[in-house]
Amino acid sequence: LPESLGRLGALTELDLMDNRLRALPRSLGQLASLEVLRLMYNPLQVFPQVLCELTGLTSLNLGHTGLREVPAEIGRLASLKALTLAGNDLTEFPASASGLQALECLDLEGNPLTEDMRDRHPARFVMAYLHTHHRLRRLKLCPRQQEAFPEAIAVMAPA
Repeated sequence: LPESLGRLGALTELDLMDNRLRALPRSLGQLASLEVLRLMYNPLQVFPQVLCELTGLTSLNLGHTGLREVPAEIGRLASLKALTLAGNDLTEFPASASGLQALECLDLEGNPLTEDMRDRHPARFVMAYLHTHHRLRRLKLCPRQQEAFPEAIAVMAPA
């Protein structure tokens, strides 16, 4: 992608799905109006730090991008309502994600961290998040999950 991408200041939605991207230009952080960014199916492997500068994002899809970790700076994305990190190699999720105060939908399906949670509740993160923000409405951890929350968590979610 060219550095000139950052000159598209009025851009609100950007779909870069399946473009074999391995990195993003630094100028992407200048897209202050950007609300929706789809980067799924690109071999990024490393979470692009420039994304943490996009504080107006409401939807970010980084599914199937080979990510191994999410930086602590993700908590800066306070406007984010939907975050998809499905199909990556994540083994943990940063505590700073509690800064995602508007988050309503979190998709972590198909990551090693969800395999570890399969026999336990992802209680620490989810319960702390629900207690603090009361907005999370959908948490996807495994394939074929029909309900918005695992049942044990759903009964504790605010109405």
